[in-house]
Amino acid sequence: MKTSPCVICISLFSAGLVATVAFQAAGQDFYIEGGPVARGGMQVKVSGSSYVQMLGLHAASAPLSEPGSIGSRGAYADRTYEDGYVKLDQGTLNPDAVGGLGNTWNWAYDNTAQFNASAKTLSFHQQGEVGYTALHDNDVTGQDDAVGAGVQIQAGWNVVKQGNWRVDLGVGFQGIWGASSKISLNSYLERTSRLNTTDTYDVAATVDPDTGFPGPQTAPGGYAGQFSVPGPTITNIPSSRTSQRTDLSTAQNNVNFNFQTDFYELIFSPRIIYIATQTLALSLTPALGVSYIAVAADRTETFTETTPGGGTTTLGSWHDHTNTGGVRFAAGITAGADLELGKGYYAGILGGYQWAVDAVQIDIGPNAAAVSGSGFVAGLVVGKRF
Repeated sequence: MKTSPCVICISLFSAGLVATVAFQAAGQDFYIEGGPVARGGMQVKVSGSSYVQMLGLHAASAPLSEPGSIGSRGAYADRTYEDGYVKLDQGTLNPDAVGGLGNTWNWAYDNTAQFNASAKTLSFHQQGEVGYTALHDNDVTGQDDAVGAGVQIQAGWNVVKQGNWRVDLGVGFQGIWGASSKISLNSYLERTSRLNTTDTYDVAATVDPDTGFPGPQTAPGGYAGQFSVPGPTITNIPSSRTSQRTDLSTAQNNVNFNFQTDFYELIFSPRIIYIATQTLALSLTPALGVSYIAVAADRTETFTETTPGGGTTTLGSWHDHTNTGGVRFAAGITAGADLELGKGYYAGILGGYQWAVDAVQIDIGPNAAAVSGSGFVAGLVVGKRF
């Protein structure tokens, strides 16, 4: 991540202020301290959509549906099957035709196994095209907390001393580098499959008690002379329709975000100190200041089809990267405990919470992200009072 000019300014300004405080406080009761610090709980939120959903990508060309060649079961139609056909004839839509409305002599079937003599039914079969069915179609939303480490330097001088109590005024700098946050999401999942449809026709009225049911003819040739001399009729609309689904694969997108955040803060703070013993001092430090938050964001997305056997095919992939940053007002409060080491030196611990007003907003691909610099802080301190 490139260092922002604003960051350089804040760093130099902080160092200068610390040096100025120390110089001007010469001969007074002043201190300078520093140490490692960790900052956690800096929340990152993402929202929006995905490329797969925006572009309408699928593993099949159309939604799953019944075979188009067999028409709607509830309407008269020309129906073509793998093992025959049942089409309209000149009298199908004519209520005054022989046999009445809905009958057709324009039909044929391929083999005797299609005819159920006991039930007086004739069945036809057709396999549909591969189609997709959306199982999950959600927004891309998620969040994570970033954790980073850095240093904190502070200098100040005493302004009030009363018994075991004292109040210091100080200025400090905190830098956090490489606070990392990763978010992985799946917003779209579909299944690819096909339908194997069986249409069953009631042909009881077609069976001649003397000659039996007409034998099979290889479709689409049908009965001899069927287009000029009508033959035995069946109804054009099936009495029942069943479809069996065969699943072929699933296709899912995977969206990954990686945020790297650097945080720089210049703070001005009073420190209220209670001298508990000769060696132990307790403190409470409210602070106000200004911070600069620098964010580098990467987004990757893949759309992958997986077969039941575990084979995969990448149907699409995308990568986006952006850098941004912003200055925010900051505030916070920490508590600490210092142990005197002698000759003015001391070591201690600190912990608390610091706020960065307003999150940094980022647009990356089809998503928006908000990166907050607010978080819990904890650190170690080594210092000296002069």
